[in-house]
Amino acid sequence: MNYKVFGWILTVSSVLIVTTNLLIASALLLLIRRKKNKSWYFVFNLAVADILVGFAIIGIVKEVFNSNTLQTQKTTCLIRMAWVTSSSTASILAMFLIAFDRYLAIKQPFRYLQIMTAIVVAACICGQWLLSFLIGFLPVMVKELQTSTYNDVCTFFSVVRPKAMILVFSVGFFPVLCVFIYFYCDILKIAYSHQRQIREAQPAGSLPQQPGYFHRDMKALRTVTIQVGCFTLSWAPFFVVCAIQACCETCYLYQVIENYLWLLGLSNSLLNPLVYACWQRDVREQVWLLFIHMKTIVVSATVWKNRARGVNIAHVHHNQIEVFAYPLGSERRVSHCTVLLEQLQVKDLAQGPSRVGSLLAVKGTGNLLDTSTDP
Repeated sequence: MNYKVFGWILTVSSVLIVTTNLLIASALLLLIRRKKNKSWYFVFNLAVADILVGFAIIGIVKEVFNSNTLQTQKTTCLIRMAWVTSSSTASILAMFLIAFDRYLAIKQPFRYLQIMTAIVVAACICGQWLLSFLIGFLPVMVKELQTSTYNDVCTFFSVVRPKAMILVFSVGFFPVLCVFIYFYCDILKIAYSHQRQIREAQPAGSLPQQPGYFHRDMKALRTVTIQVGCFTLSWAPFFVVCAIQACCETCYLYQVIENYLWLLGLSNSLLNPLVYACWQRDVREQVWLLFIHMKTIVVSATVWKNRARGVNIAHVHHNQIEVFAYPLGSERRVSHCTVLLEQLQVKDLAQGPSRVGSLLAVKGTGNLLDTSTDP
C-alpha cells in the first residue's frame, strides 16, 4: 500500500475513533451522574481506552508521512509502538470486563450488587490498565524481545521480534476469545433453561407469556453474540497471521500484517461505540440530549448575534429548534410577556426526550406575541 494512502487512512481512522468515543464518553459521564449504575463505568472505561487508541495512531501517522525525511531513534519507535499495543490491549481487556459484568448480572442476579461493589469495579479497571501497560511496554523493558538490527524506519516488526507476538497472542487475545465463547454458551444455556421453565409453568391452551428475566437473558445473549462476532472478525486475522509469522521463519507476511490486518483490528475501536454504547437505549437518549443542548447553544448564539436587526424568535416544537427573524415595526415592540431562551434550555434538558410542545421565546428583553406550552 502507498505510504500516503496508508497515512490518510490512519488519519481518518484516528479522527473518527477519537470523536465518536469522546461523544460516547461525554454521554456516559452524564449518565453515570444521573443513574449511578456501576455497569456504565466499564463502558466508559472502554471508551477511554479507544480514545487512547485514536491518539496513539496519531504518532504512527507522523511516522508514515515523515518516513522519507526523518529518521526515528529505536527507543522512540519502541515507545510509540508500546503505546499502540498498550491502548489496543486495554480496549480488548475492557471488552472482557463488560462481558464479565453482564455475565455476572445474569448468572448471579441476586448477589450481583453485593459482588460488584465500587471497590471491585475500581480494582478491575486498575488491574486491566496495569496489565495492558505491562504487555505493551514489555518489549521496551526486555531486550530479548527487541530486534538486533534497526534500519531507522519505524514499524512494529522493525523494533519487535515476531516471537513477541506469541506472548501477546497468548495473554491478550486467545484467553479473552475463549472466555467470550464460554460466556456466550453459558448465557445461551441459562436462556434455554428459563424458556423451558416458562413452557412447563404455562397451563395448557394458554397464551405464552415471557417474564422480564427472559427478555433480560435474550438481551445479554444478543449483546455477547455481537461482542464475540465483532471482536473475532476484527482481531482474529491479525493475531493468527502474527502467530503464523512467528512460527514460520521462511514466511514474509509483515506487509500484510502492518498495512492491512492491523487496520482491521483498529476498526474494532470504531465499532465499540456502536456495539457497547449506542446499543443501549439510555446512552442513545443521552447522546440525543447532547445534540439538543449543542443545538440550543447555536440557536442562542445566532439570536444574540442578530439582535440588532430585530427580535429573533426561537421556535421549539417537539424538541426541534428553528430560528427565524421576527420583523419589527417602527415602534419596535411586540406585546404580552417575556421568556428568556436560557430558561427554555434548562426546561428542555430537564424534561429529557419527552414532548415539550410549542413555545415562542424571545432572546433578551423582547416580549412574546403569543405563547403556548405543553410540557
